[in-house]
Amino acid sequence: MATKKTKKEYVRGGLRPDTDMFSLFAGLLQDEEGAVAREEIEVDPGIEMWVPPYHTDADKVVDPTGGGNTFLGGMALAMARGESVEEACAWGSVAAGFAIEQVGVPALGRDEEGRETWNCVRVDDRLREFKERIGMV
Repeated sequence: MATKKTKKEYVRGGLRPDTDMFSLFAGLLQDEEGAVAREEIEVDPGIEMWVPPYHTDADKVVDPTGGGNTFLGGMALAMARGESVEEACAWGSVAAGFAIEQVGVPALGRDEEGRETWNCVRVDDRLREFKERIGMV
């Protein structure tokens, strides 16, 4: 289950569950007088789940390089396969978790049954465990 973070735990900033999306995008959509064209901004009120990062222990993070890009790749793949935004975020978190566990790319391998593994872990096993941990199942 995700825990509420305090402001100082967000060292690099970023989106949080309480982020005001209208304020975040203010200035991007303005009329000639500089007023925000709020009717142009669409926020889906049905999406309310905060999906945390896979790793919650900083000791598991070896090298964060590429974590954001890997998150976006996992998310994009899930969305291309027709998954929901929440499910796609879970895929992205798991993918990013693999990317930041070592310097360089995750180690691709095979288990004793010949199934693909990353860093000696089956991706679908990690995704299932993550979704159970955050209450998505």
